Amino acid sequence: LVRGVILATSFGYFIFSRIVLTDMLFTTLLAVTCWGVLRGLLDPAPRRGPMLGAYAAMALAILTKGLIGLAFPVLTIGAFLLIIRDSRLLRRLELLRGSAVFLAVAAPWHILVGLKNPDFFWFYFVNEHVLRFVAKRHLLDYAPMPLYAYLIMVVVWTFPWSAFLPVALRRYWPRSKPTSREDRGFLFILLWAASVVGFFALTPSRLEYYSMPAFPALALCVGRLWGAEMAPRSGRALASGLSYSCFGLLTVAVGLLPASWLFPRLENVSLYNMFTAMDAYSRDIQYGILSNAEVYTVPSYEELVPLLQWATLILLVGVASATLAWLRRRPGVTVACLAATMLPTLTFVQTGIVMFEPHRSIVRLADVIVREFRPGDEIIIEGPYENFASANFYTGQRARVLHGLFGDLEFGSRYPEETWSSGRATPRRKGRSWRRWSSRRSGGGRGGSISSATLRAASPSCRPLAWNPWSSGGAGRTGCLPTGGVPEERRTRGRRAGYGIGNAECPRVHFAFRIPNSTLPAQL
Repeated sequence: LVRGVILATSFGYFIFSRIVLTDMLFTTLLAVTCWGVLRGLLDPAPRRGPMLGAYAAMALAILTKGLIGLAFPVLTIGAFLLIIRDSRLLRRLELLRGSAVFLAVAAPWHILVGLKNPDFFWFYFVNEHVLRFVAKRHLLDYAPMPLYAYLIMVVVWTFPWSAFLPVALRRYWPRSKPTSREDRGFLFILLWAASVVGFFALTPSRLEYYSMPAFPALALCVGRLWGAEMAPRSGRALASGLSYSCFGLLTVAVGLLPASWLFPRLENVSLYNMFTAMDAYSRDIQYGILSNAEVYTVPSYEELVPLLQWATLILLVGVASATLAWLRRRPGVTVACLAATMLPTLTFVQTGIVMFEPHRSIVRLADVIVREFRPGDEIIIEGPYENFASANFYTGQRARVLHGLFGDLEFGSRYPEETWSSGRATPRRKGRSWRRWSSRRSGGGRGGSISSATLRAASPSCRPLAWNPWSSGGAGRTGCLPTGGVPEERRTRGRRAGYGIGNAECPRVHFAFRIPNSTLPAQL
């Protein structure tokens, strides 16, 4: 129970559970794999069911996220067997039956897709695994993190329980070959976490959420520490390491409170520009406004700052209460205080996510498109399809892709089928290549404005839904200003460097609308 509470109230585990990523499913499948292997190897009586279930979960992990679903268990089990050096454990691995289960689940999809798509094996095994690992992937469409930032984020994502991880490692790190079932299980869990964190530490192609599969293992490590402290004992003395961790956590909470009140005063300094550095959309949309402006697709200070201040205040009170409970030799109350503190803190995080929705979701724009849509019309998504893939869902219509031949969908665009991907986007039509439009675009990099020549290339009767008067190219470009009916909060603020908050606004719309028998507006 304690271990589950620790995992559920970890900052990063909560955050990533609110994002549509396959990594959360992969994390669950890897945890099931490790659980099955642990039961199969360490239970007093050999148990075939959990071990075979582990092979099935490992195969599903591969189908979810690729070959790391095989790499992490192999690294963990291999290192464990090398340290333990117990030949009897090899027989418990059920290699023959397990391999049959693994191949029965994982192989069919790979074989069928490979037979249907001749270049799949190069794309999947070489480009998406080998070349991605060494940061030589074709069309590198993400910015890898440096090693120090990646390791710092591991601490941040497991906050506040990461404060106690050094104590758990110092107390339970095996100084000799473990012999008890509990110590062997803890060693396996340590190797599980180390295989994930260490694997991505070795590759330059790492992102902030790549450590997610290690979260359950780290929670189990800290959970063993607190489980031992909560066990009934007489004459218990305070563990100095845990005392230092509590006071360190209290110091962080004390520092966060004034920082949250100082944050509104940072609006005119370069620190606030981190929003555009982190947000790909903010970087792209700048092509549609004044070149010396900054656009932030975030809520206003008036909305965000109170949430931040309340969250840090509650965190300070909760951590102080937990520290006081620890000093009074109440470890169970300490854990309860920290968990109870994270509940309202994470609730404020959830509220912030809801506040971002009008700035990030296209549902209101889709309402405008549905209202204006007529039979025979087409929706054109300019730029990366994955940034606006929900347009298909909310409008119920097929969307065609313009300037979208890069990133994850680039490989599939080479095939002649008229439709591809779950959203049925078509960057290429039979007898007419949409790829050639890329050379005719104006506005520079990805996410730039669509030129009138490009629109006419798509269709002589194509017109934009609206045009953007703030386009840096003047009247020669279309922009993406929504028509009436899109709420004011759909717009994002512009900010001139050195002049504080500006009045320029640039709405977030990347859609062009094609209406038969219409002409392009004069502004184009």
